[in-house]
Amino acid sequence: MNLRLEEIEKLRMDMIKVTKEILELAAKRCRIAGKIGELKRKTGLRIVDKEVEKRLIEECLMKCEDLGLRREFCEKLLKLLIDEAVRVQEARMDEVDSRRL
Repeated sequence: MNLRLEEIEKLRMDMIKVTKEILELAAKRCRIAGKIGELKRKTGLRIVDKEVEKRLIEECLMKCEDLGLRREFCEKLLKLLIDEAVRVQEARMDEVDSRRL
């Protein structure tokens, strides 16, 4: 195998490793979202808080800009992360409610 192909293969392996790390962080984020959902249920707070979402988006978009990432990419990624956090929190609340029945 020539040097360029070896370099491509090494970079692909690096990409796989980084992607797995991103997935591990996404799973950690979901666990945190679940804990937040439990606390919201106990305190009677609604799952969706547009002010918190707005603050998160603003802070993260600034970080994306600092990192040189495209705004459109970051907005899509943040939407996915927020939507999944809401889904996890709703599922956690439903889970707790069904145990009470």
